[in-house]
Amino acid sequence: MSEDNMSISDLLPLVAAALNDQAAADAAKELAVAIEERDTSHKVEVLRAINDSDDEDEDGETIVYGSALFEDGQYASNINLWNVTLEQNSNNICRLADLRDCHICVGGGFPMATLDDTDSSNALFGGSIDGEWESSGDACQ
Repeated sequence: MSEDNMSISDLLPLVAAALNDQAAADAAKELAVAIEERDTSHKVEVLRAINDSDDEDEDGETIVYGSALFEDGQYASNINLWNVTLEQNSNNICRLADLRDCHICVGGGFPMATLDDTDSSNALFGGSIDGEWESSGDACQ
């Protein structure tokens, strides 16, 4: 078939294929966004956000030090506790001086506890380094 005899109907299969490719690409993008939103709602994170009760800096920089999906955890030896092993963000290393500004959050940033030991409303919590508890209570020994 020569170019002179080509009609729009000859291009129809190509147009349909291009539309299908675009629909598949759009569906893949929507699926990736939905998976990210789902994962965000199931995350446990340790993050640093300065909370000085000043609403003006509420949108300040938040630094995520570690995170994991809640469902990747398991019951501890005490079945009232749920262990989640966090993956450290290699770009952000928490300094000891910053611990008081850190919070344990779930579901995309909803604070469950703070690491600020001067906060009287703070719940009791425990932690371990390399999975081993120090009997002396001093993890820096």
